[in-house]
Amino acid sequence: MTVLALCGEGDYIVSANTLYGGTYNQFNYTFPRLGIEVSLVDPSDPENFQGAIRSNTKLIWGETLGNPGINVFPFKEVAAICQKNHIPLVIDNTFATPYLCKPFEWGANIVVHSTTKFIGGHGTTIGG
Repeated sequence: MTVLALCGEGDYIVSANTLYGGTYNQFNYTFPRLGIEVSLVDPSDPENFQGAIRSNTKLIWGETLGNPGINVFPFKEVAAICQKNHIPLVIDNTFATPYLCKPFEWGANIVVHSTTKFIGGHGTTIGG
């Protein structure tokens, strides 16, 4: 929902390549069908994000803890790149939960969660 609120046909996203499978499928199969292009970069070098930015980049996406490798997203470095380029940094904080990590404190502009996982735990919770 966040991506569709910020992007439309002809727009572009830069994302870390360490992604939950459902997010990977959206970025590689669903969004291209809607005319939204996504580039996946290795987050171990934050300059990869800078190198992938284009004039039509609408957001940069990352996960607090990359799935499946549990790598920690380079918040400060990528947030500085986003700020310099006037691009919002969107962080999926599902795996870390808001109890363990507060991405806004590290420079994120938008933070999303899948409440059916760690916050709810059993698929019985809906959040919006």
